[in-house]
Amino acid sequence: MGIDVELAARRPAGPDLLARALSGNELRQIGRQDDPQAMFLRQWVRKEAMVKAGRADLGALHELDLSGMRLGPRRRSGGDATWVQRGRFEALHVLDLADERLGALVSVVSSAPVHLSVLPSPAGAAHSM
Repeated sequence: MGIDVELAARRPAGPDLLARALSGNELRQIGRQDDPQAMFLRQWVRKEAMVKAGRADLGALHELDLSGMRLGPRRRSGGDATWVQRGRFEALHVLDLADERLGALVSVVSSAPVHLSVLPSPAGAAHSM
């Protein structure tokens, strides 16, 4: 299992990082998006989770092509600030989560489906999921 969490406010990725981290297909795909930096960060979080799961090498991220995975959720009505998206990459299960209130992106990669549970928030907590 591999998990990565990044803050969405992370500084923009420059051309050198994009070339080291993304495959050619991903570069083209992300270049067509309204917010390429946000879509880069989505792929980055997925790839970091793949590294932690032992599926990829940090020095060869551009060789891992995740362009077949959907980049973001279909927008939900009602203004929900949290979304979850499930996908597959080869034999792996990928769960993406974003919490816009906290400004966090999460990706979990596992050989088995990942299940989420909502826990009660402690008294006085500012946010709950």
